[in-house]
Amino acid sequence: MSSFSHRRHVAAVLSAAVLTVSMGACAPTPTAESVSSKSGVKAAAAERKTVNDVIEAGDISKYCGGSPVKIGVSLPQGPVNWSVEALALVKKEAAKCPNIEVLSTFADGDPQKAVSNINSLLSRGVKAIIAEPVSGEAELPVYRKAVKAGVPVVTFVAESGGTNGVDVTDHVGPDFDLVVAKWFEWLDAHVGSGKLVYLGGVPGAPITRLWFNAVKKQLETRPQYELVEPNPIDTDWDSGKRKTAMAALLAKHGRIDIVMDEANQSDRGTLDAYLEAGLKLPAIAGVAESNAMGCFWQENQWDWTSTGGTQALAVVALRKALAAANGIEDPEASRIVLPLTVETPGGSNPQCDQSMPGDSDPSVPLTKDERKAAFS
Repeated sequence: MSSFSHRRHVAAVLSAAVLTVSMGACAPTPTAESVSSKSGVKAAAAERKTVNDVIEAGDISKYCGGSPVKIGVSLPQGPVNWSVEALALVKKEAAKCPNIEVLSTFADGDPQKAVSNINSLLSRGVKAIIAEPVSGEAELPVYRKAVKAGVPVVTFVAESGGTNGVDVTDHVGPDFDLVVAKWFEWLDAHVGSGKLVYLGGVPGAPITRLWFNAVKKQLETRPQYELVEPNPIDTDWDSGKRKTAMAALLAKHGRIDIVMDEANQSDRGTLDAYLEAGLKLPAIAGVAESNAMGCFWQENQWDWTSTGGTQALAVVALRKALAAANGIEDPEASRIVLPLTVETPGGSNPQCDQSMPGDSDPSVPLTKDERKAAFS
């Protein structure tokens, strides 16, 4: 993989809410108690101050068991940076249990391949599966099949649309509303108003819709921000496609002040469109920084906030799946308010290390050697 490629899935990712007095009435920041699970039961969201806090919130040794066990990992894209790092974190956590073997698959963005991968993992005798859905709807029947066969399935980041305890065992995800509230708090403090656009991933991606819906909630009481397009702009999380899309948006709307998305690693293309148009760079709020973007920021220094740690949610999913496979209850929170790992202005500048792969996410708690090994 090219060290400075800019394509990536997400799955994921994050940002803010609260007006200054000069801007008028502000939207109330949602509380953990206001967030409901798909079953309609109030679900508390746990706030983590750092990405490492996500990793250390649980103790996998309680769930290891004594017999050899295979755990399946189904990833939606890859091997690309986000999936590679999520898998590296899962393997690092699983290594704390000497009896665990991790089997991994990548779906390359194809829902049918994701279904085939799950069936393959089941045929290989896994006792539990963690998965980030590609589309959700397509994978739901195979998740249900696994659960009925006694194989726990815990999804993470993107939601499947299924019911916990029936279609899937559990779901571990960011609290989209609370994370996006953080983006708007930062925008209110450092930008204040302007035109805004949301850049999404592949057409119909559930993760894009989840983030975008949270953004729209915050915009309901913020007339000073103008959403110039009513829906996310499909870019396949690809830097080149993002540049093309952004150039067309700038030609249509003129300079857009704020860009939001769930894949900041791909925003080099976004920024290149502004630079080629001779326009001041936008403020960016979203998810998933990268080393390459951090190095590019050092040369250009646009306003930027980014949520980190979505990869670490796979570790929480692993603990929950292993606990379920061993008939043990895991009390760890399933909905997590992830931290902002970039706030500039705000005191947290993005990181740049020329010795590391450009695709790597500096917010992920891996050592240099672990990161290099994951990308080799």
